[in-house]
Amino acid sequence: MLILLSVSLIASQETRLWSENIYDIRNFVNEKASLLGYTQVPVSFNGQGFVSNDAVTADKVCDLAGYKTVESRGCVNEDGKCIFTTPYNNVVGVWDVSENDFEMVSAVGKTWLASLTCSDPFECFNDNDCDDSDSYTEDVCLNAGTAESSCSNEEIVCKADNECGSDGYIGGNVCSSGNVYRNYRDYDCLNAGTADSSCSSSVYLKLVDSCNYGCSNGACVVPTKCANGIDDDGDGLVDLDDAGCDSIFDDDEKDCYSNLDCGVDECSGEPNFCSNGDVYQDFNFFTCNNAGFNNAFCSSVVNAQKIFECGEDYYTSWEGNYCKDDDVYHKRNYVEKGCSIGACFSNVFEKIEKVSECDYGCFNGDCIESTCEDNDIDNYDSCNPGEPGDDGKDADCNDNDSNVNPGALEVCNGVDDNCDGVIDEGDVCVTECNDGVDNDNDDAVDSEDPGCWDDVEDSTSYNPDLDDESRAGSVCCDDDDCGVEGYVGDDFCDEGNVYRNFEEFFCNNAGLGTSYCTNLLTALLIEDCGENYCEDDYSREFCKNGDVYGEKTCYDTGCSDGGCFSDSFETSEKIENCEYGCSNGECKEEEEDEDDSCTVPGECGNEEFQRDFEDSGIYDYNSDREVLDIDYNNVNYDLTGDSVQNLGSVDESGSEKGFDSFTIVIFILMILIVVLVISIIIAILFRAG
Repeated sequence: MLILLSVSLIASQETRLWSENIYDIRNFVNEKASLLGYTQVPVSFNGQGFVSNDAVTADKVCDLAGYKTVESRGCVNEDGKCIFTTPYNNVVGVWDVSENDFEMVSAVGKTWLASLTCSDPFECFNDNDCDDSDSYTEDVCLNAGTAESSCSNEEIVCKADNECGSDGYIGGNVCSSGNVYRNYRDYDCLNAGTADSSCSSSVYLKLVDSCNYGCSNGACVVPTKCANGIDDDGDGLVDLDDAGCDSIFDDDEKDCYSNLDCGVDECSGEPNFCSNGDVYQDFNFFTCNNAGFNNAFCSSVVNAQKIFECGEDYYTSWEGNYCKDDDVYHKRNYVEKGCSIGACFSNVFEKIEKVSECDYGCFNGDCIESTCEDNDIDNYDSCNPGEPGDDGKDADCNDNDSNVNPGALEVCNGVDDNCDGVIDEGDVCVTECNDGVDNDNDDAVDSEDPGCWDDVEDSTSYNPDLDDESRAGSVCCDDDDCGVEGYVGDDFCDEGNVYRNFEEFFCNNAGLGTSYCTNLLTALLIEDCGENYCEDDYSREFCKNGDVYGEKTCYDTGCSDGGCFSDSFETSEKIENCEYGCSNGECKEEEEDEDDSCTVPGECGNEEFQRDFEDSGIYDYNSDREVLDIDYNNVNYDLTGDSVQNLGSVDESGSEKGFDSFTIVIFILMILIVVLVISIIIAILFRAG
């Protein structure tokens, strides 16, 4: 019989132990070798092999299990063996560091690995192992699943634009192109949700309002009613022709002489509403101010007016007493008044109160008085039925013994238990053990039947008051008499697999008078859900921290709610260390230093030009949006210095209109030509002289 694999996960899985089992160590190695593409140890009879008991191989087994250190190892298995003694074709798997694979070598004279204890687990296998419960750190497992694994928890500055600030207008409104504008600040989160995240913001002018009549002091110009060319008060007169207009700045054409000129007081048209428990309606009241004068104007105000009073809550008078549940009660009505959804309501509720509690019941609204007594408190008293306070049952024949009354059961005790004048009537004293009958058909009657003995093994303990001759009968003769074995209940999870309870029945002391049944529940394996594993090939290769990493799909298997499951997830690991960095999932080759020298202004870029523009607030290069209007004919920049100088002009596209290198070359050639012509003239004059 094989010794089962013993895996010890102490506390937080600090160690892993294989105890004297060469087969399970080999099975573990082959399982990992299958996942990682290593050579597997053969398991057939001819060529059967195990894992070698050497330090390098044991260290590799612990590494495959996720541990850094071999704490102990041994070769003795359950039979006390340690070394191969017969050659055959037996081999052992030895880890070859140079080939990065298991090598199968002859087992003759070598020992196998039967027990192994690993300690010092790897720090992490995937990014989830590095979770620090802080949503604002990027949790990364470096060198995942290796002895060099470690966790990195770099701070995340932002995950969304709104974490950098709230977009919105700043400052006051300004006029531009006859419309209203205002500065608008826009926040952006760059590389959101990563350790490289950062915040930036930009400010630009944003249209607030388009104006039909132009803009002034940050607001649209609104013409007055006396200058808009409209008959605003409907009297046939427009603007200054209307007596209500004093000037073009007057904003009210209306001229009035009484309140009626402004309107007739009326409800505002809104539905009735409730306030303070009554019904109200809004009314619009009109007023003529400065009546009869040129500066007369109308105004109106809306006030709430009460139109219905719904009244107060009140109680009605108490009605006469009446009987309920053998006590005295009386009742009256409660009337609730109020307003709901713009209308009065009246609700009536019945209020009931207990007036008196009656010890002996109630009759015609009054408590019944009683002189009946029940000394033994068995609900039978000294009164006859129909008398006040009686419980309706016959009078008690013994009011000092609660076991004796007209409703009691007659038992074999020499007493008239039910008050009928007869003692022990109805054969109450006859039992199966004194009736002279073989009640259980076992050919034994009364004192001869063990069922009538207090002790079924002692014939001297006969008890004629016992009433069950079959007490000593056989309960079962075989297991089938106790039940039918089989699965019971639902499937459940245990140790990552699916199990179900199996029930067995057993007959103990079969066929004897002392026989009895028992049952046993045993959890049996229904389905093996398998072990966790990863795919062999990488789904993609990418750069990270300057090295090449690979990503592959892994599967987490197990049992949940009585069934197997298999969940997939992505994990990554370092494939190659790059000396000169990584690009597009591959290591870079060594590069020569670039010549960063420059000889003339402009060869090294226009960073200063861009920085000056950005620092001056004229242009935002990040958002490519114009912030302020620029006069391109007057703004000029020195691209070679640290300050802005007037060198030329800039056209409307933003390009420099000063001297370029081509112009300088033409200028120099013209000078050389002039010098050459002058030299020729001088030479001719010299010869002529």
